[in-house]
Amino acid sequence: MEKIANRVISIIYVSRSGNTELMVRAAAEGAQAAGATVNIKEAADATGADVEQCDALIWGSGNYYGYIHGRLKDWFDREHMRLNKKNKAGGMKPRPYFCCLSASANPYRQLPIIERMSAGMNLKKAFEPVTSKGRPSEEVLARCRERGRELVSADASVMVDLYVPVPIDVPTKKAEAVPKPVILIVQAGGDDAAKTLEIACDRFREHEVRLVAVGDLDGVFRELAAQGKTNLVVAPLTLADDDLCRSILAVPAPGLTVEYAWPLLGSPDSLARVAKAMLTGRETGTVTVVCPSGGGPGPSLLRLDRYLRRQGALAFTGDPDGLTREVGALGSAVCLRPLAMTPVSGECGALMTELAGRLKAAGVECRLERGLDCYAPVLAVWLDGVTRALDGFAAVSSQFLSQ
Repeated sequence: MEKIANRVISIIYVSRSGNTELMVRAAAEGAQAAGATVNIKEAADATGADVEQCDALIWGSGNYYGYIHGRLKDWFDREHMRLNKKNKAGGMKPRPYFCCLSASANPYRQLPIIERMSAGMNLKKAFEPVTSKGRPSEEVLARCRERGRELVSADASVMVDLYVPVPIDVPTKKAEAVPKPVILIVQAGGDDAAKTLEIACDRFREHEVRLVAVGDLDGVFRELAAQGKTNLVVAPLTLADDDLCRSILAVPAPGLTVEYAWPLLGSPDSLARVAKAMLTGRETGTVTVVCPSGGGPGPSLLRLDRYLRRQGALAFTGDPDGLTREVGALGSAVCLRPLAMTPVSGECGALMTELAGRLKAAGVECRLERGLDCYAPVLAVWLDGVTRALDGFAAVSSQFLSQ
């Protein structure tokens, strides 16, 4: 094969599980075999210069709750506006690109935002994306190498741009015919979430809504597939960074198209709403403490904690074992206030009950409350995430849904 010298290919990607990275590195091998110089960078390390100084581009991302990874979104937030303005001023030459996309269920869900952002930077879609459900097979990797080789010789000034803008606000007849998704609310299994199920059923009356323990999720997937169901929304009643959420994402869903709703505190824009909601209706002067189900607070609760403290709210998160120290750190005046302890989900466990007894014995007015997932104002924020996941089925064309 004739090699083409002096061509520079930039690859900007994010890969949490390693699947997308395998794909983009295979594409890099193909481009290098064709004689190109390849600069491959994780999105957090890439800049707009990686687009400006290349001749062609490869994007790589998995599907994270129906969207691109947050670090790739952060790249667009940082760089796209400047490059878009430069393009409008005639300063961006056309460059070809294609995408390597992976997901556990629907690897096309993250494609529309990448295509729209690329068009704003005068990037031209050279090929349809190479996709993989789960770990990429040798066939998928071979296709990545082939596309990498072909991209080196692609000429954006004369090629046909395959990007076709889809009007988001005007659903097609095919999109309207998409079967209504079944909503699965997934929990650990021991907590009573009957009230949560009741509220969800009332809000999503046109959908079948089920409450499922995470251990039963695989069997429910198989049952629904056998019934001819095709579209599911899986809504984890948990935090984004706990073991339960990771277990949910690991369950295979053969033959099903699955959109994953944001877990509690999972959406980047939900922290302020959750913080406001969890304080709604609280007694004036009461200190609210959100405790994890086990171990110390993970990233989700720590982000919520920082937000609450910046706002000066009488609320914070903490490890139950270190709660006395945390209360003391807020000052003796706070220690004299009533204390409300709430878990992330379900009922307070034995550790929190024991701690409440010790605090009461020390003269602190303390009461135990049900979890954030049982508090209607907080639950409403989480249900909004379920609504966005449902909207994803209407926004994606029938072509993508059939893949």
